[in-house]
Amino acid sequence: LTGGNGVNVIVEMLANVNLDRDLGLLATFGRVVVVGNRGRIEIDPRHEDCRYALANLLLERGDRAAAKVELETLLRIQPRSQRGHGALGDLLADPASGPLQDLAAARRNYESAGGIYTEETGWVVRSGEVALATGDAAGAERTFRKVLIANPRSFQALYFLGYLASRGKKNDAEGTRLFDAAFAALGPQASPAPG
Repeated sequence: LTGGNGVNVIVEMLANVNLDRDLGLLATFGRVVVVGNRGRIEIDPRHEDCRYALANLLLERGDRAAAKVELETLLRIQPRSQRGHGALGDLLADPASGPLQDLAAARRNYESAGGIYTEETGWVVRSGEVALATGDAAGAERTFRKVLIANPRSFQALYFLGYLASRGKKNDAEGTRLFDAAFAALGPQASPAPG
């Protein structure tokens, strides 16, 4: 539903029951607005959700190094945290992370996130993007084709495969077909591929 990114806002009516679950559904920089509560709210500071929320707050404040430490701590607590691997991958892939940027580590984290819940292909697409950014066109193509097995209408996978087929005029017809398939996957409101 959210492409593995989580929701931006949750309006919570019963925080004492749901807040713990709410934190697990948030996107990076997502917010929970508590408008109702019927009891005491307790948050375990060692809980995965707390580490994830703290990492997001640190990122918002601009402290990427401290956010990285929190995400790494989260993954020691819960090694199968899809959103933890995804958020750490995002941080490590972002050029704004400066010396913390590590595309190989970002790719490993995206692959870990994609391997936890295989029906969710958003993290796998990001792994392919990193492969493409590091010059591994063959790895990127394999990754995008893997996405299409789980989600044959993935705009991102079709679009990037179209790019790979078209670049350097390698296979313009296949590139055009894939671009058209990508825009068709978006539905009738989308524009066709240029050219």
